[in-house]
Amino acid sequence: MIVSDAGPIIIFARIGRLSLLHEITGSLLIPDAVYDEIVVKKGGMPGAIEVAQAAWIQKACVANRSIIDGLPNVPHEGEREAIALAKERGAQLLVDEISARRAASDLGTEVMGILCILAAAKQLGHIIVCGVPRRTLRASARHRPGSAGVHGSNPGPRSPISRSHMHPLQEFFRGGWLRNHE
Repeated sequence: MIVSDAGPIIIFARIGRLSLLHEITGSLLIPDAVYDEIVVKKGGMPGAIEVAQAAWIQKACVANRSIIDGLPNVPHEGEREAIALAKERGAQLLVDEISARRAASDLGTEVMGILCILAAAKQLGHIIVCGVPRRTLRASARHRPGSAGVHGSNPGPRSPISRSHMHPLQEFFRGGWLRNHE
């Protein structure tokens, strides 16, 4: 079982590849706050309709709110609830935000990110990945304010793609680095 934060779902939806996430994970469990972030708030994020209608994405309530209260360094409610739900269910957690990954790991929860999904897709033959530009990895690691960069290092000057409103992995998909297996 995999519990997901909103970020990976939104990114795959934004680039029109939510089906790839479904092919790799089979199903996802999302907490109420993640559902609200994608479907309800802000007039709906990319993937709002698909998430609301998808049988493979199930919504669940967090039973133990004390886990959420114990995560003050995780900035977003959706991430806190996703960590708590994964901990309660003994599930893997799909999240890319560094502080959330650290907090989940500290609780003993197995964590994966978008790049893990891409690696699995390549291994299963769903895509051909030609290579990941180093600048994409650096930009992805520091995409959100306050993230520590790759392995906590100083990533240097911001790359041109990280200044855009586009998530760095969108550039990965749009830049021809990812192609369907033919």
